[in-house]
Amino acid sequence: MSGCFAPRLGIAILVMVFSLRANYESSLMSSSSDTRKTRSCEHQASSPRYLRLRTLLAEAREAKGVTQAELARRLGRPQSYVSKHESGERRLDVIEFMEAAHAIGCDPEALVRALATVEG
Repeated sequence: MSGCFAPRLGIAILVMVFSLRANYESSLMSSSSDTRKTRSCEHQASSPRYLRLRTLLAEAREAKGVTQAELARRLGRPQSYVSKHESGERRLDVIEFMEAAHAIGCDPEALVRALATVEG
């Protein structure tokens, strides 16, 4: 990748992730009951793009021969942390996403580029 495109792609990644996060948090704040908050969270965590992101991270981890326990150790987290974000029970913010990708040994920008073809 050309050096002049890398900063723009990095900014695009941050804008996309923070936009998704802002929409998610906004939908939680506008909900008036715990039930509606749960539904909102489930919807966001199961959107086609987020589902694909979770799948890409899990596939990258498996392709590198890294177990959930090993990834958790590299991140300094419990194994349940990895399990919860792979299952959609827990969302990753942009920093956590980048840390997980680097700990797996893959390029976070390549993973985000793969999301460009997913609708929604």
